[in-house]
Amino acid sequence: MVVGHQTGFNMFPLSGFYHFGLVVSDFDQALDELSSNLGLEWAKVTEFEIICEQPNGIVTADMKVVYSTTGPPH
Repeated sequence: MVVGHQTGFNMFPLSGFYHFGLVVSDFDQALDELSSNLGLEWAKVTEFEIICEQPNGIVTADMKVVYSTTGPPH
């Protein structure tokens, strides 16, 4: 995951949002990069399993979610 910075330009429109989500392939790396690039701090990580219906059948997926404590948005 790469977080870019643009001078004088909001890459993500943050007004009006309470929170938003990102899907990443490497959860821990994403937290590290968002912390170092944007100064975010994190609440406790929650882990759980979800059931997803796919074209080839039903599968389970391991999920990790976390809210930033820096913000809003979170």
